[in-house]
Amino acid sequence: MQKQWRMTASVLAALLIGSTGGCALPGSIQGDALRGDRLSDLPDDPNGERVQTLLRMGDFTLARGDAVSAVAMYREAHSAAPSAITPLLRLGAALAQIGSYQESAGAYRSALEIDAVNSEAQRGLGNALVALNRPTEALPYLETALAISNDYRAYNSIGVALDQLGRHDDAQFYYRQGVAAAPNDIDLVSNLALSLALSGQFQEAIAFAEQAASVPEANIRHRQTLALVLALAGQSDAAAEIMAADMPAEQVQAAMQYFAVVRSIPNSADRAVAIGGAGAAAIGP
Repeated sequence: MQKQWRMTASVLAALLIGSTGGCALPGSIQGDALRGDRLSDLPDDPNGERVQTLLRMGDFTLARGDAVSAVAMYREAHSAAPSAITPLLRLGAALAQIGSYQESAGAYRSALEIDAVNSEAQRGLGNALVALNRPTEALPYLETALAISNDYRAYNSIGVALDQLGRHDDAQFYYRQGVAAAPNDIDLVSNLALSLALSGQFQEAIAFAEQAASVPEANIRHRQTLALVLALAGQSDAAAEIMAADMPAEQVQAAMQYFAVVRSIPNSADRAVAIGGAGAAAIGP
């Protein structure tokens, strides 16, 4: 059974990517936003201007959806300034965006060799490890990031890691802390809904999933999470209706077949891992 749902997860991931032009997958990491800050960690370096230019070019191509080209530019920036942490942070985020989580983790580890208490590197490494389904390794980095910066996004990442471990009550505590800190973050609300569904609290799960999917900022991932929550609650017709708004009938059928497989998995931690492979809620940037 385990091999079956893992294979189906990869198939559904491809379907969801194809239907959205590359939407973020649950358990995946979205790249950091376009930035215009100066490279403060190289104030007197002779390569500083070149590195700045490479970073701006990488940011621009990343913002236009070309993460592969951004990776190349960030790599070149890192080669030109190997002692600077900024190129490594952006490289780690861009690698994660294209699904190269092992390389992303390596970039963040290199960043931590430069600055061991950098919260962005701690959180980025934790996120990459979560995406690699290594939540036990991820948690210390994510908890350190939260302790250093009190960044609400770390609550979300810790929650995802705890859900992968089957610790849904603990995960929900962190999601709720994050929602309290950032009530308008619909990824947190959506992940809370999915965690509640995994622990069998369907009424509350549906309410939160509907809340996240109904706001103007919601995208296909939030609607897919609502569909998955409904499917886990046994409301397959309602789930299929929501999926049909975003994808053709054959993809809806494949998704519903996968949701049925997820629902049949007896262990909630295994269900969380299966969902993480297929695409539903995001870890976030």
